[in-house]
Amino acid sequence: MKMILPILCLVSFSSWCQAQTHLVERVVEVQTSEANPAVARPQLMNQAAEKVSEDLIKEIIGEAKFSRNRALIQAKIMKRSASFLPFSKAGELTPQENNLGFKMNVTTRANVDDLQKLLLENGLFYDTEATPTVLPVVKWVDRLHSQQFGWWMSHAEDDVGKASLSKQSRALESALQTAFLKSGFYAIRPQALRYRDLLSPGDQSETVAPDSLTSWSQVWSAPVILQGQVQLSSASGRSDAVLIDVRLTALQTTNGRIVAQVGRQFETESGAFENVVDKKLKEVFETLPTDLANQLLEAWKQGAINSQLYQIKVLGRLNIPAQEAFKEALREKVREVKSVRERLIAGDEIIYEIDSSVAPAEIAKRLADGFEVQGIKLNVDQASEKDLTLHVLK
Repeated sequence: MKMILPILCLVSFSSWCQAQTHLVERVVEVQTSEANPAVARPQLMNQAAEKVSEDLIKEIIGEAKFSRNRALIQAKIMKRSASFLPFSKAGELTPQENNLGFKMNVTTRANVDDLQKLLLENGLFYDTEATPTVLPVVKWVDRLHSQQFGWWMSHAEDDVGKASLSKQSRALESALQTAFLKSGFYAIRPQALRYRDLLSPGDQSETVAPDSLTSWSQVWSAPVILQGQVQLSSASGRSDAVLIDVRLTALQTTNGRIVAQVGRQFETESGAFENVVDKKLKEVFETLPTDLANQLLEAWKQGAINSQLYQIKVLGRLNIPAQEAFKEALREKVREVKSVRERLIAGDEIIYEIDSSVAPAEIAKRLADGFEVQGIKLNVDQASEKDLTLHVLK
């Protein structure tokens, strides 16, 4: 019994390790004109590693970006393929026709998480080349003096009653821009640049309509809107202290998805209103914008930004294990698919919702040569801007 326990622990630990890594298995055929088997085999193994690496990188960042960065990828990623290809198994070395060298099948397993980290370290993981732009749309509400301020509102910035809110709004813009630049984003300063002057009178109301947000994001090329409110009110139990309530949410404008969010409350010291508020906000602006920027960066790394929700309809019967396997198989086949969830299972029809940075038409091209899940073959029926239909081959 004492001999069995360590073995069971080893098996459990091995299973746990496999569960923690995302391994993708690929089998490739490679060939060489080298006539010496001892020389041919390592050549073919190197070719296989290079081919698998190249295919996976193209799936993650796209053909166009791969071509533009070929030299960097060759120097920084491909030469380190051993770090993300932990397993390679050579098949039988087979002579080619007319004794023109050899060919061989090689089975490899790639750790996609490690490959993505390498791509990220070298600035190649993001879905776009341009610096992601963020447009702040933050309302300031002073309940103590019944005042409101937002850079888009139809009020004069030199209004004496709103001068303090205007100053604090500018300070937030500066803090956001500084913090976001450190994470590779560009936060626009709409108040400093007087963007309000470019708006129609209908867009200068206190409440911003969703259609206006979408329009602004297009006009100023900002895929992310930072919307929210900073509210100033009396602190409980202290008449000369201020409670500052900050609620900010970063939204992807194409689909309204939340990609970053913070909510904080702070109490100032007792004292003159403007002085204690300015002092506390100076402290807040040293940390809160960085928190938002870090959340946004994480969403960007994961591909959540610039991705959208689509549907994939499967016509025909899939058993329960195949239904689960379908989700992982699709993500391995199309790396831009970030998540797959069942939305409807009814008889001979299953509808999945996918989160993807490539549209169904492109996914259909990737699956054009057929798609197999646990020995069940599926073919593409049709694809539109919003959905893709597959059918199970009988």
